[in-house]
Amino acid sequence: MMNIARIYIDESCHLENDKLPVMCVGGLFVEEKSWKELSDKMKQIKLEHHSPTELKWNKVSASRMTLYKSLIDFFFQQKDLRFSALLIKHKENIDNERYNNGDHNIFYYKAMFYLVRDFLNTHLYKVYMDIKDNRGKARLDMLSKVLCRVCGAGKYVHFQNIRSDESQFIQLADFFIGAIVYKQRQDIVKTNAVKNEIIEYIEHKSGYSITENTPPWEKKIKIWDFQLAK
Repeated sequence: MMNIARIYIDESCHLENDKLPVMCVGGLFVEEKSWKELSDKMKQIKLEHHSPTELKWNKVSASRMTLYKSLIDFFFQQKDLRFSALLIKHKENIDNERYNNGDHNIFYYKAMFYLVRDFLNTHLYKVYMDIKDNRGKARLDMLSKVLCRVCGAGKYVHFQNIRSDESQFIQLADFFIGAIVYKQRQDIVKTNAVKNEIIEYIEHKSGYSITENTPPWEKKIKIWDFQLAK
């Protein structure tokens, strides 16, 4: 019997007209046999730091720095957890008219496809996506059709939208994606010392810049630097 794994997907700056120069989609991979135990351990870490609330990049604070570092340490210690992200730089260069039939959503699904395809190995997969708006079900349905058609219907056994406050793994994916986008943004003044310290700690633990390609053999935390030419 094949092993089953879960992929928890989140994204940032994915809308076509949000006027932001960067887009990132990311996924956290966890072995099915370990997800409940690892989720409970993450909850326990939060309780130990007196911070049981949802982990969100846009709400980081200096008072929770020891919590952030403990969760980052936890991620790197667990062999059944992996993270992968597709970082699209220069989003303004996306030519939807030429390559995507004039539909930005097609580019969005292409990015999701390449992200999820990177996890393919000997597993069967359950895919979970963060609900961000009322188009969540339509996006998930389309992604499921694309993946099943291209990669084989037998590889994916479950698709589901979930709220970020329901999943420790969606929250951790949001945290990592937020760090990647924050470092990449060239149009903001990066004066947030808390965010800078978190980014430096992630890069220290991984040994890589989070806004550049990681080596092809890297499995723990993989970054795809996807730059669009004009």
